[in-house]
Amino acid sequence: MKNIYAQFALLVMVLLAACSSPAEEIIDLEPVPNTSERARIESHPSEEPAAVPTTAPTAEPVATAEPEPSPTPAGNLMEVQPAVVRIVAEGSFVDPDQGTQLNVSGSGSGFIISPDGLAVTNNHVVTGAAILRVYIQGEREPRNARVLGVSECSDLALIDIDGDDFSFLQWYDGDITVGQEVYAAGYPLGESEFTLTRGIVSKASTSGETEWASVDSVMEHDATLNRGNSGGPLITREGQVIGVNFAGNFERSQYFAIGRSEVERVLDTLRQEENVNSIGINGMALSDAEGGLGIWVFSVESGSPADRVGVKGGDLIISLEGLTLAVDGTLSDYCDVLRSREMDDVLSIGVLRFTDGGTELLKGRINGSELEVMDVFGGQADGGTQAAPPADSAIVQDATGTLEAIVPAGWEVRTQAPDSDLYSAQLVAAPQLSLIDDSWAGYGISIAFTDNRDISVDALLDYNNGLYSAVCDYDGREPYDDGQLIGQYEFFANCEGTTAIGVLALTTPNSDYHLLIQLQYLNDAQLDEVIAIFNNFVVNR
Repeated sequence: MKNIYAQFALLVMVLLAACSSPAEEIIDLEPVPNTSERARIESHPSEEPAAVPTTAPTAEPVATAEPEPSPTPAGNLMEVQPAVVRIVAEGSFVDPDQGTQLNVSGSGSGFIISPDGLAVTNNHVVTGAAILRVYIQGEREPRNARVLGVSECSDLALIDIDGDDFSFLQWYDGDITVGQEVYAAGYPLGESEFTLTRGIVSKASTSGETEWASVDSVMEHDATLNRGNSGGPLITREGQVIGVNFAGNFERSQYFAIGRSEVERVLDTLRQEENVNSIGINGMALSDAEGGLGIWVFSVESGSPADRVGVKGGDLIISLEGLTLAVDGTLSDYCDVLRSREMDDVLSIGVLRFTDGGTELLKGRINGSELEVMDVFGGQADGGTQAAPPADSAIVQDATGTLEAIVPAGWEVRTQAPDSDLYSAQLVAAPQLSLIDDSWAGYGISIAFTDNRDISVDALLDYNNGLYSAVCDYDGREPYDDGQLIGQYEFFANCEGTTAIGVLALTTPNSDYHLLIQLQYLNDAQLDEVIAIFNNFVVNR
């Protein structure tokens, strides 16, 4: 099973065969002349002796070697053990509680599905490990194995064990029914002793949404599992595989296995050494008392899309394609995004990285641009100390994906561009949008984008100045420069006697695009909230 914060494991099985061939012996007989012929030769020495016929030697029969029998699939419970393996994964991982753990190992189970050493296990057992050692029944030394392909969302992996002529298991092809007798095989708790527990199928189909997987339908059973059973087979009395064990609720004695149909759906692709619904992480949805926080990364597969974009062990992935992740404490949203894209599609990604200098917010594009630090919270940045974003915040984007911001969870958000030919993208956020759309009684922020270079920041401010100056106290126009954006800003106070509005018209040093940003608030506490959003928004260009 999977440890709530970290778990890593391994699996395999092997038998060797030898053959020999017998030597072949041939006997050669020399002919001897008879006495009369000898006398003739002696009396007539010049005459050629007549040829004497001889009998050809008979070769002894050559023994034929008996062919070595090919491995056959297990046919009963007694034949299962040689095909079930213990997998030990060694590497370095980052635990959310214990931090970086160097050169540690975790143990899991697996099972061989073909004589050439292909074996099935869980993704969370093998991904990110530096070495896989597979222990097979009857062998003192482990064998090495390599990962052919994984599916993060299905929590499946296919590995190739060194060697051949292995015992193996075959798939059960009948209907799965409630009450059906099943057995869980594996090496739990990191022990070298093979175990087999018995139970029945409690539910033929139930939800497979967990912190580390997102499977539409799995089986529930009551054949006892323990940590280390992950990746091992759930089998019938005839030794046929009915599912792959991957999760359990130990307090309630509820255990779960990934069904045959889900495995078959991805297995052909894994055989071709291709991943399915994966970016290359060993991850888990992380939550606290107030809800989901994101996808914690224990380790990253070298050369994977996650590795190329710059994701590291210890990162917290908070958004994918602008969608806030793990809000329900599972990988459901994360996997829904991956399943709606091809493996080589470009995906925007947001990451929090925890450093001694504070929490960094990074943005990048999987299969595109590398992660870049966009802001730092809780540490020194630009000469000042910034507050960390609230745990119950959400990352939102406009409909085009151009504008992105962190807003408090529960705020209403409008993502459509305004009814204007000037702005191509807009993001508006407030506790209640109607209060800033139709009155001065609310607070929030509006960010509008245009890549029209013909208009100036002054022109943008001039248009809005006429709207507010009639009902607010105008405090003048001032220059703005934060090192990345430059422009002008205006401040309006006492709008209808209460509300204040700050309006900024900004551009890049090269005038690549323009932004019109409006902050509306009634008191200092509300101003702090909208400024926090303003300090963290991102333009994806």
